[in-house]
Amino acid sequence: MGKMKYFVIVLFLCIIPIQSSAVIFNDLDEHWAEEYVYWATFDVPVFSGYPDGSYRPNESITRAEFISMLKMILDAAEQKVIATNETQLTYTDMSENHWSHENVVFLVTYLNEAMQADLLLSDIFNESRLRPDLPITRYEVALLTHSIATPPVKTILNEPSFSDIPSTDQHYDRINELVENGIVSGYEDGTFRPDNQLTRAEAAVMAQKIYDDLQYLTPDRLLVTFPENQSNYQYPTFDMPVSKQEYSSMDRIMDNVIATLEYRSIVGFIPRDEQDLYDSSPIETLWGLKNEDYASVIANNYYLLTHDKQLVQDRKSELAVEALLSYVDLEYPNIDGFLMFIEQIEAYAPPALVEEALKVYLDTEITIIQEVEANIWLSLSLMEQNKFQEALTLYPPLIKTLTDYDLKVLLMKNEAVLRYQHYGANNAIDQLYLYWENIENESRYWFYQEEIDSEFTELIKQLKIQN
Repeated sequence: MGKMKYFVIVLFLCIIPIQSSAVIFNDLDEHWAEEYVYWATFDVPVFSGYPDGSYRPNESITRAEFISMLKMILDAAEQKVIATNETQLTYTDMSENHWSHENVVFLVTYLNEAMQADLLLSDIFNESRLRPDLPITRYEVALLTHSIATPPVKTILNEPSFSDIPSTDQHYDRINELVENGIVSGYEDGTFRPDNQLTRAEAAVMAQKIYDDLQYLTPDRLLVTFPENQSNYQYPTFDMPVSKQEYSSMDRIMDNVIATLEYRSIVGFIPRDEQDLYDSSPIETLWGLKNEDYASVIANNYYLLTHDKQLVQDRKSELAVEALLSYVDLEYPNIDGFLMFIEQIEAYAPPALVEEALKVYLDTEITIIQEVEANIWLSLSLMEQNKFQEALTLYPPLIKTLTDYDLKVLLMKNEAVLRYQHYGANNAIDQLYLYWENIENESRYWFYQEEIDSEFTELIKQLKIQN
């Protein structure tokens, strides 16, 4: 009995990493999997070596060890499940006393919840016993890996992947998809050798490839996004006079309110020796300006909406509508900070009024980045009004004229997200493939190829998971 306990402890330590910053395994020198082993030992630690300083790359790994490895990789990739007491293992040999019990429960729960999972643990190990300490085969590894992996983006195989996986095999397509994803490979003679036991070296390779593949699941890419860092200054003057020489007494009060709010956002408070330079109660001052019918309605309402924490929903809507109506009546509507203003009020204003204001703004003299951002906001307001076709027609003309690949790909992805929301994943995927093919034919594509391909791959994978 004592020997058996010692054996279980050693086995457990070989799958759960021992923290060390300077381990060099004495049996890995020039080994084909050396890079992967050290990754799986230190970068995302799922393995460790043996007390004698070896890794033993050619030793086999058990079912329990591989399942535990998957659990640690899923944890590292921030793929969580909601733990419940309802997950009961039906395997007769998996009591709570087995060291891997918790990890097996986790994987069972994850496969029940994960959208990409098309196999349950009971589909792979479908007998009454799991036999956790039995060496796991390459075939079983392939099925477990496929059950948590993302779908491939492009089908590149025109013939069977392996001579020993016949097309009649019920999991033939799954194994081919893993090949297309670059996660599994076979031997030089064209075989997969499904009944071979997985070695510790092969497990380390699988660990890194699975982890890299799981990165496609986060963050959520099925959202409309905007160009980055376009609104650097957070305290614009909006519809106040452009020149301070034209300021009225109310404009000067408003200017001081803005300076006060900005100072507070940076420092957190107004120092005693500077209090006479700033407004001691800026929110009250804003309401005072409003009660005196201050002319710069947009600036006044924007700062009330962003800084008065006592506002209720109805009052926010009133301020947003009032500001939008003021904007569409402006003689010179190209105002400072307009897109920040839209970002703040669009949640409280009628979409039709937001649409009207954005169309007025798009007729002014603006930069290409402002045009892109305004059209994105316009497409969202149109979608809220069920004007799907009009929303989608905004994107192709801009995409065609843009030379900035970051903006071009951003708009392609946004159009796909809108298509997904209204027409479903397949419609969005088809459009993305069309855009991808077109952009591949452009002369400058090769220079940005890695970034562009990554953007399309990430979004298409998440869309495919929705089906």
